Amino acid sequence: MTSVDAPYFEITPNYDLLIRMTDVDYNEQNPSFIFPADQYADLSGDSGDMESRLRDPEPLALTEPLVLSGFLDALPSFDYLPVQFTLPVMSRRMLDVLNSVSPITAQALPVRILDNADPDVLFNERTFADDARTVGHRYNDDYVMLRLVQRFDMTEMTPATRTNADPDTPALPAIFRQRGTAGIFVTATARAALMAAGMKGCDFEVPPPFRASSAP
Repeated sequence: MTSVDAPYFEITPNYDLLIRMTDVDYNEQNPSFIFPADQYADLSGDSGDMESRLRDPEPLALTEPLVLSGFLDALPSFDYLPVQFTLPVMSRRMLDVLNSVSPITAQALPVRILDNADPDVLFNERTFADDARTVGHRYNDDYVMLRLVQRFDMTEMTPATRTNADPDTPALPAIFRQRGTAGIFVTATARAALMAAGMKGCDFEVPPPFRASSAP
């Protein structure tokens, strides 16, 4: 079985590309696109944990976009962004492709990305969520965050149990989380659609259960 025969893949940002573009050692602990501290406080609530709040199954009503700051010039090369939480931030174009594979039921929150090269942004990040205050400053509104809440149990999905006639599990959405890992995954069908559409700045890793049997 070749690597493309795996029924699902972990999708990750292409950190090597980002490092080449910025000459900064970005990685999972230093993800480049981050939430301003004051917005983190706004959304943390009583738990003090913004990521838990974003993963809560209840819909989150926002009056303004989520704000990220980062290397704005990298965006044309990235449809899938490296952010500080394990929740996917992707271009609206990528979301459209995933929706064409299977309808996405997870809430998609609008994201505004500010240029961290702008000195005003560095000191006043949160204020630039408002359209009226972005005049004269660079930003991008072409991305969304998916609140993937449901986790799927993949323990029974192994090379020995999957059927060759149906490489995707019918119950799986195009993009999903699984129990026991922080990763984000896409089905083989979704991966093929994303690659065919020319999505940029993302890699697809073969999950551990399928690596031993994925030799070329």
